[in-house]
Amino acid sequence: MSTSSDANGPPFVVVDGDPGSRIVIHVPHASTIVPGRVRQRIELSDEELAQELVLMTDAATDRIAREASDLSEMRPWLFINQRSRLVVDPERFPDPVDEVMAAPDIGMGAVYERTAHGGELREDDAAHRDELITAFFDPYAGALTDFVEGRLEADGQVTIVDLHSYPAAELPYERHVHADAPRPACCIGTDERHTPPELADAVQAVFRGLGETMVNQPFAGTYVPLRFYGTDLRVRSVMVELRRDTYQESPTDVARVAGMLARLCDVLDAGRPSTPGGRD
Repeated sequence: MSTSSDANGPPFVVVDGDPGSRIVIHVPHASTIVPGRVRQRIELSDEELAQELVLMTDAATDRIAREASDLSEMRPWLFINQRSRLVVDPERFPDPVDEVMAAPDIGMGAVYERTAHGGELREDDAAHRDELITAFFDPYAGALTDFVEGRLEADGQVTIVDLHSYPAAELPYERHVHADAPRPACCIGTDERHTPPELADAVQAVFRGLGETMVNQPFAGTYVPLRFYGTDLRVRSVMVELRRDTYQESPTDVARVAGMLARLCDVLDAGRPSTPGGRD
């Protein structure tokens, strides 16, 4: 478990890509860092919190993104969250009214109140929730939105690859939204407005070598900053959910998956002119 001593670094990291690349790989759930002042309000022992982080962290997705960037012909841009999703989940809607996962029997809106097994993570305290939204959620969402807007101004289009992973066995909280859904090697999340068919097709073609691929099974949707959601179709997005047993057995497996992600970047940026500062 990582706590306050690890929390002095930046809340997120931007890794510059080739100026000619339109791809932003978003890595929201790879961190295990929980700042000390947030840890104090979590109703778990250190051992229980460590176990919860194992379940809920998209392990090594930041490493996969970095290795893919190194392998790509045209380096994509990376936006990597440096705080655990147990602090805030930047991919949930901040208003509980809009977020299905914020329902009381699930308790996993932008600020989680329940664990993966339905136990109490933190008290149902509206004031504390608002504090976390203000301190962590809003700055992160604002920075990512501004970053995407900057890439739009530079190039006219952005493709977000929303990188996640999930365990081979269904967690209890999942049963509220997709009980007994298939768990393919790669789940492709789409949005009806921001994911053109060719984008999902490209992911399927590249990750077919990992095993079975399915669209919106067991997880649906993909991340688009709210400023652009449903209004600016220059922002394209696709979610890539990797089943963890496909890459956690050895470093070789991580490298294999990173190579697939690099090929996806190459396919999506195919034909793009490399600009000064990019690779030879």
